[in-house]
Amino acid sequence: MAVANPSRVVRAPRGSELSCRDLAERGFAAVEAYPDLTLPENESSGARPGFWHELGFVTAVDDERFPVMHHEL
Repeated sequence: MAVANPSRVVRAPRGSELSCRDLAERGFAAVEAYPDLTLPENESSGARPGFWHELGFVTAVDDERFPVMHHEL
């Protein structure tokens, strides 16, 4: 499987880490993501739970269609 933009694959985790750091500095206590697992992986902008787990998120609501990924800052 070819990746349309390989540089995006590398930058996505780093961008998420920087966003979380920025939000923590602004006083946010936590962030959440709501991936849509009803769509094919390449059609969803929310990434899959494994992506979020690698960034330190936990599954707050384990729903087979719309899980809630949570990360304390």
